[in-house]
Amino acid sequence: MTKAETVRFIRDAGHGTLIKDSVSCTHTWEVTKLHTHCGVCSQCIDRRFATLAAGCTDKEDPEEMYGVDLLKGERSPGDDRTMLESYVRMAKQVKDMSDSTFFSTFGEVHRVTKHVRGLSVDDTASRIFSLYKRHAAEVCDVVTKGIQRHAVEISDGKVPSSCVLILALPEEYRRPASYADIPTAPLLTLDDIGDQKGKLALLACITGIDRFAGLNKKLGSREVFFIFLLFKSKRTHQFAGEWLTVVTEEEAVTEFQKWVQNQYLKFSGTDIDSPAYRIQKMWGEFIRQIEKEAKLKRLFSVHRDSNGQKLYAIRLRPSETQILTSSIPAVLSKAGIQGNV
Repeated sequence: MTKAETVRFIRDAGHGTLIKDSVSCTHTWEVTKLHTHCGVCSQCIDRRFATLAAGCTDKEDPEEMYGVDLLKGERSPGDDRTMLESYVRMAKQVKDMSDSTFFSTFGEVHRVTKHVRGLSVDDTASRIFSLYKRHAAEVCDVVTKGIQRHAVEISDGKVPSSCVLILALPEEYRRPASYADIPTAPLLTLDDIGDQKGKLALLACITGIDRFAGLNKKLGSREVFFIFLLFKSKRTHQFAGEWLTVVTEEEAVTEFQKWVQNQYLKFSGTDIDSPAYRIQKMWGEFIRQIEKEAKLKRLFSVHRDSNGQKLYAIRLRPSETQILTSSIPAVLSKAGIQGNV
């Protein structure tokens, strides 16, 4: 049963008024007589979605019990906002997933499918999938009804931009109209240099923005590949209240295959027929190399969109995504860094 189904069971049994006396919050040190729940921890979020989905009245689960209201409460940047955003994003992903996509995305489910007594592996998998789909539908229904109920307040700009009613909107609806503005000066310059041993390498110069001023980073083919893709991307994604520049794994694989075909990147190993897997391995090594530069540390990350697609991300502002170079292939060829990755 989902938590909402459990709450309905309690209400149908005539004990709905007991719900307000139960405690789910993990932040027990913050509890007061008025606010018995913080409203921001995972338990509070899960509980409030369940009681709203189950149709609890204010007498059964009073809104004032929560330090931060689920629907209209402002979420601080960081863990509080990330917790709620991740919860809703996961529900939206699962809601529209097919069974095959679900089990390929969440492979850890298979750890339990053969350990439930009295059920076959297929029956267990089917029930798990059904449980997740029901829960996802309940969460999405609460959000949809909340947007409908507070439509006037949203239209009048009276709800915080960090509340779930706004965070749950599709990304393109929250993007500022000026987001696509193109700066007049380039920020990333790729050029070839000679290192101390006289070998050709690449240097990325990121200039024009205070936080990148004076940054020079010698690059190999792997670093060039990801930085080039991310700096030229116009695709965006919001995570924890922050806009990120991203490329999808599908886009990365497509570009990767072009680079391999042109011999600017060469395979080694046995995964030549699994470019997505190769991309994932390359990204891990890329992060290890790029974070040796203090100003680039924690600049890159991986996320998933509402469809469960993997996104490779960089924390760039819109004015920080231009590239100055004649052509990446020309630079790679001139520098002579194409090779095994």
